[in-house]
Amino acid sequence: MTSDTMQCLICPGDRTVKLTRKPVPEPGPADVRIRIMGSAICGSDLHYYRTPQAERDQLGVSRLALGHEGAGVVDAVGPGVTYPAVGDRVVVYHHIGCGHCAHCRRGEPGFCRERQSFNQVRDGVDAEYVMVPARNALPLPDDFDFEDGSLLACNLGTAYGAVRKAKASGDMTLAVSGLGPVGLYTVMFARAMGASVLGIDVQPSRIEMCGDVGD
Repeated sequence: MTSDTMQCLICPGDRTVKLTRKPVPEPGPADVRIRIMGSAICGSDLHYYRTPQAERDQLGVSRLALGHEGAGVVDAVGPGVTYPAVGDRVVVYHHIGCGHCAHCRRGEPGFCRERQSFNQVRDGVDAEYVMVPARNALPLPDDFDFEDGSLLACNLGTAYGAVRKAKASGDMTLAVSGLGPVGLYTVMFARAMGASVLGIDVQPSRIEMCGDVGD
């Protein structure tokens, strides 16, 4: 039985994080509640971590749960939800759009003018539970574990979107500037699509990793 409260990780700022408790969210119409089984750290989380607490307090975000890269199991569904169902394994998609504008209908809620972001408007996935619209709970195949799943939407999705828009193929050379996690995934996808890749970074260790993943 679900408790009335849950643990979550908040970031007041000034390079501090804290465990706290919040009420477990109850799904409304067209919402699902997900029990988080795995979450990852994004560069934007580190930005919040390094921001002065006074600035985060002023923005009203210092008490919001961190994280936007998560995967888990649907725990409860709101009225009107036919998919996913309780017990389904899902990835949390991190851009929450209005659901009806042209961008949302094209499957690009990141461009929605009414977009809501985790840890900016609503609690994120560094918590025992998170609530999102059912359309933001994407199916997680059984051959992916939850750690892999937590990387699919933001990390891998960002990289895949870039090489798809670039129409990567064997008749081009792509330059990838910055070989952090998303940059390295971009290299991997571009190579898988047949493109030659020029990786650019100031850190020798990242350039070495680029050579490893680009083979």
